[in-house]
Amino acid sequence: MKKLLTVFLLMYSSIVFSEPDVIVDSEDNLNISINQTEVKQGSQKTEEDILLKIDLPEYEEPYIPIDSSFRTRLITGMLYSSHTSPYVSAKISDNSPFYGIGLSTTFANIPIIGNFSLDGYAQHTDKGIFSLFEKSELTDRDSSFYRTDYAITLGHKIEKMTNWIPWIPSESELSVFMGYKWGETSIDNVEIKLGEQQRITKTHIDLDTKGFFAGLGYVFPLDVRRNKKLGFYYSYGRLTGDYHYTYNINAISDDNILSPILSDQQNDITLEDEKAESHKFGIYFNGIITRVSGLGGKLTYGISLDRYQYIIGSALDRTGEKQVPIEEEVYSVNVSINWTFD
Repeated sequence: MKKLLTVFLLMYSSIVFSEPDVIVDSEDNLNISINQTEVKQGSQKTEEDILLKIDLPEYEEPYIPIDSSFRTRLITGMLYSSHTSPYVSAKISDNSPFYGIGLSTTFANIPIIGNFSLDGYAQHTDKGIFSLFEKSELTDRDSSFYRTDYAITLGHKIEKMTNWIPWIPSESELSVFMGYKWGETSIDNVEIKLGEQQRITKTHIDLDTKGFFAGLGYVFPLDVRRNKKLGFYYSYGRLTGDYHYTYNINAISDDNILSPILSDQQNDITLEDEKAESHKFGIYFNGIITRVSGLGGKLTYGISLDRYQYIIGSALDRTGEKQVPIEEEVYSVNVSINWTFD
């Protein structure tokens, strides 16, 4: 009987303390194994060795496809421009309409680089003023103002701004940009004065600038659902400029023969490759008009107020007492209609 009881106890202990390994496999490849050792022979105590092992799958970066869009825009508006120079006795200023076109493309989610954009635009204004003789002054003045601007800009949007500026809206955008620009201004003025001293006065000014610029822009949302945004920007440029100024006075004789009138004014000035700088800043507002899913894009609008300034070298003014820079200043109101393929 004792032998039978001993055999029964040994069989029971082998079942309890010698269970096979338990392995749980889930869909996430999570493996758990528990091992228990059998009772040591000749010992009244049991030793239990439980090993818990968890194998997690290797982490893989989620795949985010590269996104891109292409935008065209038509631009129009009004600008006020003024021109001052040590060679001109008074400021020359005028209001002019302008028009332009722009093209841009944007790429998002590019590895390492992130988001960047490439933009180009051309803008032109051409205005002529032709007046009849005024009976009181017997003066006729014909003027023309011509200005063209071109620019190519490369921009980069800074992501996750809320990580280091927690109080700004999460949809805000901070961007840095740089580019190259060309600008040309041409002013012509012809004045015919009749009377006792009949004469024709001609003034011509050419101002060309070109060079690199860099700047910073910030946009924050006004209405996320309707995609309305308000933005600010500033840019600074280091340019070179060419300046040409001519001034001629001719007397009109009784036989309608023109003859030059001697003057103490400098009447032919040319400056080339002068150091110049530009400052431009503005505020703009844009939003969506409608989305046309059948055409794969959307129609948006933009409104902006801009001010830019060109300063080229300096020279003694007509009094010869102080240095005066050649300066051009432009204020503009812009309206654009944009079509974006996205």
